[in-house]
Formats: sequence, structure tokens, C-alpha cells
Amino acid sequence: MKSISKVHLKLPKKFPKDLLKITIYKDQTALNNKNFSKIGNNHKDTLKKRPISSATRRLRKKIERQLSLSALIESAKSAKLQLPPKIIKDKAGAPMQTTNAVFSMSHSYPYGGAIVGKRNQILATGIDLQVIPQKIGKLERKILSPQERKSHSGKILKDSSKTLIKLFAAKEASFKAIYSLLAVRTFLKELQAHFIAPNFFLIKLPKTIAKKLGEKTKIRGYVKNHKNYILSVVWIKKTKTNAA
Repeated sequence: MKSISKVHLKLPKKFPKDLLKITIYKDQTALNNKNFSKIGNNHKDTLKKRPISSATRRLRKKIERQLSLSALIESAKSAKLQLPPKIIKDKAGAPMQTTNAVFSMSHSYPYGGAIVGKRNQILATGIDLQVIPQKIGKLERKILSPQERKSHSGKILKDSSKTLIKLFAAKEASFKAIYSLLAVRTFLKELQAHFIAPNFFLIKLPKTIAKKLGEKTKIRGYVKNHKNYILSVVWIKKTKTNAA
């Protein structure tokens, strides 16, 4: 695709760049096409305010898949891992993991990204991209636990839901990592994000999931608010207790 460009990512020193490789691509078509500039996110309340044709929507979906697949190939190359020629998906539409790599893909037009790690070091990983601004306030009760709604309510009102989108991205990435490992679906409000440093967090799991993963297994994550999008990635390191 001639219209895409690689997004420069500046990750902090604390991020495990030796274990995980991230690539994000952007479609430049959105900068020059009025129809594409109208395209927001997948949420119904936004689409009502930004009507687009079904043909444009189908084209956007095709471009999103190409962006995330190109990012996956580039990330695998950076990690010196070889992926199969065709990514196979399960019945739910999630990409099935390979024997030597763990990976995850995401897209939020005009961005598409992927993260790749070595299976002998990383048990599972997840990535989520969210374009901003984005109106997901109506989904607050589906995203946040009662405790989170109470602790983050002030921030959500102050920054026009950016805090909510960050938490949403963090939990979406966590959902992907858990599903790729256990093929189990979880409600986002059951996953609690606890920030342990600026942009870094741990996910507190419901007891049923924690028991399956192993009580000492930790889901660590990174979420960053960039100029036009929010990036969140999570990873589960392989240990002696969860390797089995």
C-alpha cells in the first residue's frame, strides 16, 4: 500500500522492548479525502452524527485489515520471527497463535497496529488502538467496575472522557491477551486496571480467570495518549509456574 506510512513510536525505558516489538501504520488517504475524514469509530452514537456510505465503510474495513496485517509482518520481522503465510482465525474471528510467536493486532481508522513476542519468553500479549476524540461515555458502566467509576469519575468529567478511553483501551488489550491464552471471554468491567507508574498498569483479574492463569501470573500493561490516538499493550511473561 503506497498510501500508508509508519508511525514513529517513542517507548519509555521501562517498556520491555527486548521482548516485544510494536509497529503502527497510518493510512494517508484520510488526510486528502473528505469522505474518509468523516470516518470515526465503530460506536453507533458517533456513526449517527457522521453518516458514511456502506461502500466507504467497506473500503475502510479493508484498509484497516491491510494496515494491521502490514504492521504484524513488520513486527515479526523486527522480532526475527517467521509467521505462517496466512493468519488463521477461530470461530470468534480472533487470530490463532503460532508455534514460535505470540501476537495481537488492532485497528482504529486511520491507524492499524500489531505487537509480537517470542513464545518462549511471553505467554500472551494484546494491543488496542483507539482514535481520539471518541464518544464512548454511554459505555462507561460496561467498561468500569463500580470501584473504578468512583475513583475515576472526576478525571473522566475533567478531560472529556480521555481517561475512560485509556481504561477502555487497556482492558480491550487485556481481553485479547486472555482470550488468546484461554479462549475465555471476560466482561471489561471485571478487569480492573491499577496504575503502578505513569502509563504503566497491572490488571486485577476475576477469581475464575486468575485461577486458570495461576494466582501469581501478572498481566502488565502500558497505555499512552498520543496526539490523535491512544495505544495500549499488555503482556504476560512466561514463568516456571505458568509455563505448563
